[in-house]
Amino acid sequence: MRRWILGPLLVLNVAACSSFDAAEPTPADAGASCVSASVKSSTGASFQLAEGGEWSNPDGAIEADGVFASTNTLGKDVRSRYLGLVALGLSIPEGASVQGIAVTVVRGSAGGGVVDESVRLVRANDPAGDDRKNILPWPPSPAPIDYGSPTDLWGVDWTREDVVSPGFGVAVAARNDANSGESARIDGIRLTVYYCP
Repeated sequence: MRRWILGPLLVLNVAACSSFDAAEPTPADAGASCVSASVKSSTGASFQLAEGGEWSNPDGAIEADGVFASTNTLGKDVRSRYLGLVALGLSIPEGASVQGIAVTVVRGSAGGGVVDESVRLVRANDPAGDDRKNILPWPPSPAPIDYGSPTDLWGVDWTREDVVSPGFGVAVAARNDANSGESARIDGIRLTVYYCP
């Protein structure tokens, strides 16, 4: 079992949700009986798993602003470390019931040869639940892709305490699927927790 290694923690600045082109979720997105959704752009602390290609400028994943977190050149079938973000500072009322979690990642690779290695949620600073990686290659021009949904719990029964904990977040790893060297780039990550009060 892989353990997550918290690297030197880098406190990241709060990023406005408006940096993403996607519309803000509405209560209807979370289901008729739910009236609220909590949205935060990536904030808090970054960390990397100790295996694989290292990420440069991890705070480039804070908001979709053209400033990238990127890997060194990855050889064929070489994976990156996880780029993870925790300590998101979500505000969810006491007694709320988590209904689903969605993640949007703005990602790309110059040659289009990079693919998801893994997209995982983080619980108490460890990987948790199902991997939501996508098989589509990362495009040459960075573009957003969504993982999860207002009703997807990623195989975990999340509590309000889990998602407001400093150890809750998301982690993304990439892999070069091309024959030549490629670099993965992430321009922004947003995590949305849908809940019923």
